[in-house]
Amino acid sequence: MPLPRPTDAELEILTVLWSHGPSTVRAVHEVVTKRRPAQYTTVLKQLQIMDEKEQLHMLLKSDLKQIVHPNKSLMPAPHLTAAELENVLAFLGKNPPAGQPAADWKPSADLDASFPRLRNASSEPQNWLTYWGDYQGTHYSRLDSITPSNVRSLAPRWSFQFGAGSVESVPLVVDGLMFVTGPQNNAAALDARTGRPIWRYTRTLPNVAAHCTVMANRGLAILGDRLYMGTLDSHLVSLDAKTGAVIWDIAVEDYQKGFSITHAPLAIDGKIIIGITAGECALTGFVDAYDAASGKLLWRHRTIAQRDDPARSTWPNDKAADTGGGPT
Repeated sequence: MPLPRPTDAELEILTVLWSHGPSTVRAVHEVVTKRRPAQYTTVLKQLQIMDEKEQLHMLLKSDLKQIVHPNKSLMPAPHLTAAELENVLAFLGKNPPAGQPAADWKPSADLDASFPRLRNASSEPQNWLTYWGDYQGTHYSRLDSITPSNVRSLAPRWSFQFGAGSVESVPLVVDGLMFVTGPQNNAAALDARTGRPIWRYTRTLPNVAAHCTVMANRGLAILGDRLYMGTLDSHLVSLDAKTGAVIWDIAVEDYQKGFSITHAPLAIDGKIIIGITAGECALTGFVDAYDAASGKLLWRHRTIAQRDDPARSTWPNDKAADTGGGPT
């Protein structure tokens, strides 16, 4: 499903405003007649707009008709008493508890990697909707534009750097957007045409390297208009795919015990499946399922039989079972 662009019959010239550094920039652009001005960011070659319907539009500089600098702020002047302003600041500074049940979630019409789409990912070779490409796990692309006869003509078009460590992740590509992760749980959404960052997510990690952790991340999962990432401090994070805003952030295990998460989650029909890195510290692994909307833990399966499991008798003793590993 491509990002929406108006037809020629729907276009008219409209003044669009956005913030650029300390000043305000006004651009005249062809947009849908009934669309109101929106705020967006810009660089020399491209910009993106999120309109009042929260639809994301990625535009190139060639789309713009004119840019002028009015040298005034778009921020409306607040008419608040000192007490009212204190109340607003207190409200904005109050963070909701992580992992609380979310309100009804309806993915955006213009960005919805639904479960039926994930299940039939092979029918969308222009996209890469899961870490594996599809649920068959083949990492195989059905695109045929690159052939043995023309592969030598491939050349770099753009690059994006995280600035630390080596990158081991597989990007997701969804309707012109590319979602990537770096080795320290930083993430970004890029315009796949140009590599232009649309948003960045940076995570402040504790000293995870002191606890058997492999400093790597293999990528994201997407479901609807939300992204999911496992972290080196053993959390599962849900991000808004359009803005990078954190929707929920829940602890899967205690990283100080040696647990971490380096692989890409798996999104299946309203659930996010995640495993744990445990082998380096001889810990018992497990597989969890979380509700994709709220982050609520739905079930946990241990990879090694616990003390109340009859299969525990297949281990020579409890110590061997307790340190058997079984990372997932």
